[in-house]
Amino acid sequence: MNYVLQLFKAVANERRLKMVKVLLEKGELSIGEIAEELRIPLATCCRNLKILEKAYVVLSRYKNGKALYKLNNPGKHKYNKVIIELIKLSDERKRRRKRAGKERN
Repeated sequence: MNYVLQLFKAVANERRLKMVKVLLEKGELSIGEIAEELRIPLATCCRNLKILEKAYVVLSRYKNGKALYKLNNPGKHKYNKVIIELIKLSDERKRRRKRAGKERN
């Protein structure tokens, strides 16, 4: 499968996009920490992280028998940099809208 298509399919899912956001905000986390943060079952978290890993969005490593996940270095995968920038831009727009709404009230 074309890498760009695989990448977009991976992040087009709302749950996986939330996983990317959590890792962007908090850095390296275990599967359990990600599942707890998103309030989803461990098996669901694991399955979705594997999809993100296959698309090179996240990297995993094992430490003391725990799988830890972090965002892949955008320098190595330029498409990841674009995805991360889009996520940041989207979150910033949401914050601005929220602030503008509060100022009107």
